[in-house]
Amino acid sequence: MSGEIRERSRRGGFWIPGQKVTGEAGTLLRGSMWVEWESPVDPLADPVVFVHGGGGQGTDWLMTPDGRPGWAAEFVAAGHPVYVVDRPGHGRSRSHPDLDGPLTGSMPLEAVARVFASSVGQGDEAARDGIRDLVLHQLGASAGPRHRDLAEGNRRDADRLVELLEMIGPAIIVSHSLGALGSWVAASRRPRLVSALVAVEPPGPPFSTIPGVGRLDSGLAAIDPADVDTTVDDAWARSLSGVPIVVVTAPESPFRDGASRLAGYLVALGLDAEEQALEQHGLQGNGHGLILESNSSSTAAVVLEWIATRRGHASL
Repeated sequence: MSGEIRERSRRGGFWIPGQKVTGEAGTLLRGSMWVEWESPVDPLADPVVFVHGGGGQGTDWLMTPDGRPGWAAEFVAAGHPVYVVDRPGHGRSRSHPDLDGPLTGSMPLEAVARVFASSVGQGDEAARDGIRDLVLHQLGASAGPRHRDLAEGNRRDADRLVELLEMIGPAIIVSHSLGALGSWVAASRRPRLVSALVAVEPPGPPFSTIPGVGRLDSGLAAIDPADVDTTVDDAWARSLSGVPIVVVTAPESPFRDGASRLAGYLVALGLDAEEQALEQHGLQGNGHGLILESNSSSTAAVVLEWIATRRGHASL
């Protein structure tokens, strides 16, 4: 019909309320998590839960610093319903130290430039065009504080992610950077609700120390057999035995070595895990912020192809 608008996707949002606690003025909710979703009208592939990293927020998946659509849009176009979370204490999932415990300071622009060097852009040409400052300021404006207690923050992430998985059914978890820590725990608690795990530039290996962040005694290192589904072997190393896992690494990332060693650790445990290094796909120059960089469509395609291969979805 002339003038008819065809609906291609639907979208919305909701809260995972969190834990009830008693405050001076009454009952409060601690560790709430905002979830923004979009789905094709006729989904053709597994739902995907996007978990941002460090001091970031869900917008990391929705857009890039130069204003293009982010990975979430790429996955919707490939037929996946997507659920983009703001981890408790980040983005719209607001936090207050009186309720949630001490917070770190926000990431200064100098630190943003070091961690996301490839994302910010290097060289005189980028600086002359103003691209470097534009991207740097976009990244810096989106960065916020983190829980000072890294392990406690990861536990809250895992609690809320488990609740989300129980609402939406089996899904693929795609995490970036520190977002992987709570994702490992959530998946180990509900392995039957996780179709696959994609860890983009995750911290690791377990029990290492990241300067300015802390010791990695949470995430993989904190998976307790008591938390694991009792229908699965109670050894945490086997809790993810039926879940395909990929660790995506970038050649220019300062965290490349740790992420690669983590992939090796997972393989050594006998898990169905592998590393996908971007340079193996002809992608050079990417750094830790590979989901945000100028070739983000190409980096997303690497993950979509891996999912299509492992999950049997047709590439669209």
